[in-house]
Formats: sequence, C-alpha cells, structure tokens
Amino acid sequence: MSEIELKFVTRHEAHATFVAKVLPLFEAKKVLLISQREMRLENDYYDTPSQEFQKHKMGFRVRGNNGQYEQTLKTKGKVSGGLHERAEHNVSLSHPLPDLSLFDASVWPDSFPVEAKQSRLEKQFSTHFIRYEYLVEHQGSKVEVVIDCGEAATEKASSYINEIELELVSGEVTHLIALANIINQVMDVRLSDVSKAAQGYELLHGFNGKSKSLPAFLSLEESTSTEEAFVLAVNAALKHWQYHEHAYISGQKVKALGEIAKSVRLLLQSVSLYLPVLQCPALLSLHKKLIVLAQRWAWQDDLQSLRYLLSKKSLFLKP
Repeated sequence: MSEIELKFVTRHEAHATFVAKVLPLFEAKKVLLISQREMRLENDYYDTPSQEFQKHKMGFRVRGNNGQYEQTLKTKGKVSGGLHERAEHNVSLSHPLPDLSLFDASVWPDSFPVEAKQSRLEKQFSTHFIRYEYLVEHQGSKVEVVIDCGEAATEKASSYINEIELELVSGEVTHLIALANIINQVMDVRLSDVSKAAQGYELLHGFNGKSKSLPAFLSLEESTSTEEAFVLAVNAALKHWQYHEHAYISGQKVKALGEIAKSVRLLLQSVSLYLPVLQCPALLSLHKKLIVLAQRWAWQDDLQSLRYLLSKKSLFLKP
C-alpha cells in the first residue's frame, strides 16, 4: 500500500490550536467535515543491535490501540519537500510481540535474512501519543487530517511529538496542498521530513546537526527531460533547506542558517533558469515570491562573514 501525505510539526500544543483556529477556517472555506475520532496509540519500534532496519531506510513497529495490536513495516520512499510517498505494510497481531514471518516475502529487500533478523530484534524506543483524526472533503477530494500529540522516548531521553499530517484518501494532490495552505495561514508550523521513527533514533543515538554542503552540480542522465531536471533541482534545494532547518532548531547552530539561505538562492536560480521554458502563471508567481524571500535572507551573508572573521581560521586572528 502506498500513501501520499504532507507533514507539519509545531512546538505548540497542536490539537488545541487546530480546533480553535483551523476548524472554523475550514468551515468558512466550505471544507466539509465528514467524521472525526480520537485514539490513544502506543508504539514500540524494533531493530537489531546493529540497526539493520535503519540502514535499509526501514521502520518497524508494533502498535497497540485499546487491546488490539498491529505490526507495520515502512520501507524506503520518496520525499519531495514535505510531501511523503512510501510503501507501508500492516499485519494484525493477537499479542504485542513482533513476528516478521507474517509479512509477505516480497516486502523485504533482496538477500534480507528474515529469520535471522527476527531472532535479534530488540525494542529501541517508543512513541506514545493521542491521535485525533478528521476526515474532510475539499473540492471532491477526501483528505485525512491527523494530529498527533505525545512523546517519543528511550530509556534515557524523551522529546515532544506535535505533528499534523494530511494524507490523501482520494482525489488530487493539489487539494491536499490547498488544505495545507489553510493550516499554514493560522498555525505556527513548518514542513518536516523527520518521521517519528527518525525522531526516536535521534534520541537513541543523538543528532549532531552537522552542516552539509550543496553539491557542486546536479548529476543528470542524458534522457532527463527539462521538467525532470527542474524537479530534481527543486527537490535538492528543499531537502537541503529542511535538513538545516531541523539542525538549527535542534542545536541552534548558526552555520545551519547560512545553508538555508543557500537553499533559497538555489530555488530562485532554478526557477529563474527554467521559467522561460516552463512558462506558466504559477511559476511566475513563485519566482516573484522567491526574489522577496532571497532578499529577506540576504543578512545571512553578513552573519557568516562575521563568523569567519571571529573563527580560528580567520587571518585577522592569527599572530
């Protein structure tokens, strides 16, 4: 089963703000509320001592909900900005103990010894939270809006969970994005590509938030079309932006802000380069907004220059 979703995170109590600000706006925008429900979910994430699931970009958990249990395997997917597309495999359990043999053999990577992994499974961390689900309809498309409030925890550390996920049930992705824009108007949120499993692994191993450099060039195949090249460039910029935004919020490292500014400039350059070819009103509007955004981030050049002047690498501080 493949799912398409967009995820926001916030540092505030997500559900109370959603009820107070977003639901009235949904009603004003003619977004139909079909159903809603609340669940208390308890999730234990498993891996081997050498973290082989994490190395294969997979997440494996056992979830309990009011005496019912289910195990889920999420395999490596694609993330474009904050939009997630990944494969998810679910199997019901009669007890809260994992059993990898219940999954179909086709879900595993090649040469993945399932029996050996089963014998070495260990609980790594837990995510316990209250889930509020709202099924809504917007312009004929059905979207599930899920708000999760709780915490991720290991034996030694914990962190809050305040997430809003929009999952496309049926219809057009553009309608999902329209609902996301409504939420963004009235809530202090940011896009995120950090899953709850990744949040747990960060608690388990720590997150150094080390800054990464943008690639010197974008590697393309000869068969890559103009549109595909544009999408690859935008995705590279957004991925770089979101990583360093997370790095700054997690560790308050000023260097990460400089990398965000570079991401904004790459987005502007990408749109400027392809605008004459991919001509459309939406792209022209985006170009104008990116010009303003790049100007707002221009102060980062001065800040990064000051960082260098005050660093040990600066020629001005050398004897």
